[in-house]
Amino acid sequence: MKGYVYIVLLMIPMLLQAQQVKRNIRKGNKEFIEERYNEAELLYREALDKEAESRPAQYNLANTLYKQDQYEPATTKFETLLSEDVDHETLAKYYYNL
Repeated sequence: MKGYVYIVLLMIPMLLQAQQVKRNIRKGNKEFIEERYNEAELLYREALDKEAESRPAQYNLANTLYKQDQYEPATTKFETLLSEDVDHETLAKYYYNL
């Protein structure tokens, strides 16, 4: 029984970190909709600091960079996303934004 308690206690920080990543992405999305791209970029970068493999954060960051006329970094981000294995619908979104 004690083993289960320890496992649960070890998992709590991971779950809290995942929640923070999602929270930063949601806040970034809100800032993006309100056309506050600098703030959105910071929030997406914070999410990526906590979870570098977050595809939604990477994708949203690329869109935000594009909206700020930072075409080179945006293109690089989109190309990086394209190089990874994803489904056809997601690939279509990436190509559309390129």
